[in-house]
Amino acid sequence: MQYAMNQLDSDGVTFETNTHGMYLGNPPLEPLLEELNRRGTPAFVHPTSPPNHQQVTLDRPRPMLEFTFDSARTVSDLVFSGHLAKSTGIPWVFTHGGGVLPSLADRMELFRSVFARDSDPTGTAPPIGPVPEQIGRLRFDIAGTPFPHQVPALIAAFGTDRVLYGSDYCFTPASEPRRRSPPSTTRRSRTATPGAHSPRATPAASIRV
Repeated sequence: MQYAMNQLDSDGVTFETNTHGMYLGNPPLEPLLEELNRRGTPAFVHPTSPPNHQQVTLDRPRPMLEFTFDSARTVSDLVFSGHLAKSTGIPWVFTHGGGVLPSLADRMELFRSVFARDSDPTGTAPPIGPVPEQIGRLRFDIAGTPFPHQVPALIAAFGTDRVLYGSDYCFTPASEPRRRSPPSTTRRSRTATPGAHSPRATPAASIRV
């Protein structure tokens, strides 16, 4: 990473949501996250298939469901391991409008606030702040199928400041998002998402542009 950042002048790093079942809150990754946090390096996270996906995909395409859930799984790992609270210097960018996170953030908060004793019976784990507040500090692109439902759900859950433009073209044909987006919805959502035009997630790249 030091070579990429110092010699190649990279703007950031890319992770998959897991690597052979190792999610981003896993302890061996802590030194890397600490260095990214120290540098303020942007981290883009793209979903991949979960371990043992053969048992849960029901022979259907893995990106259809598993990618969105794996994004939530790795975010939950960052939250409940305490790494997200400690890594506030990393501009995290997740894909697909947050996947299922807008729907699950309150459920995750329920387990944090009400059932925390079940997962930490000794009471030795560091305190973790409210889950929606932590997730609300992340950034989300709108690749995939953002309209008519995904982006409104994302904005309702986390606001507009952290919404970025992103595209799944050519894996998702350009005609599909356009077909699913009534013109009035698209215009309204564009005016309600100032973060979509913000350079804050990758300041070095914005300077060069």
